[in-house]
Amino acid sequence: MVLLLIWFLLAQASAPNAADAPRVALSPVRTVLEIESGKLKGEPWRLAWSPDGTQLYLQTIERDKAGNPSGARHFLVTLDSAKLNGTDGEPAWAADYWRWKSAQAPPGTPGDRIAVDHRTETIRSVAAPMGGALARGGAADPSAGTTIGDAVGAALQAQTASIYTLRWHGEVLGEWTNTPVIPGLTFGWAPADRMALAFSNKDGRLVLLDVRGGKKIVPDTRQSLLPAWSNDGLRIAYLEKPDKKKYTLNLVDVVR
Repeated sequence: MVLLLIWFLLAQASAPNAADAPRVALSPVRTVLEIESGKLKGEPWRLAWSPDGTQLYLQTIERDKAGNPSGARHFLVTLDSAKLNGTDGEPAWAADYWRWKSAQAPPGTPGDRIAVDHRTETIRSVAAPMGGALARGGAADPSAGTTIGDAVGAALQAQTASIYTLRWHGEVLGEWTNTPVIPGLTFGWAPADRMALAFSNKDGRLVLLDVRGGKKIVPDTRQSLLPAWSNDGLRIAYLEKPDKKKYTLNLVDVVR
């Protein structure tokens, strides 16, 4: 018992200091840039910080008729000038950032992985009829139940959904139905010393979550996506879609 206690204390002393999400101080959200949806010519796919924190890289993708990604476009946002400019490709620093930002485990803690759950469900576009003609509002023989025609019609209107859910410390980070999981779309790790992440919850609110399961909802956020924590751990960038015609690029400061 004594040896176990010593081992625990040593492990605690050598572990990085985790962020205490509920007590983290945040600045008001500020909008850096409004972007017309048509200008992006696709849907946002990646958001990455430059190492010096002066630029953000934004990647969008277009889809073919089957819904598969068919092409990418690349943009840089210089924060000082708040301008969006097209660029030829993804910078090397953006690819490096994305690897740790969207990984299954936080930087420096490979054992604390995001859990990936899979399930299948039968989804019906309408409720299955349970009373023959009576269920449709017509006259019916009281002794008659669901007809073969009713059963076939219900089967044709049902489909099996394949659902993947990402979870970390009890929180759902994202859920995908009949589509591939997109790592990093709904969450982004903080740098290693914070042992935390930012994610968009089911209501589109931006949430900070630490390694202990403590969380803090960022006020005045909605329809958020692609949360990206800066390399120094002091800022979080994310996109928001207030309506069909535009996106906003927003920043919030994180005080240690």
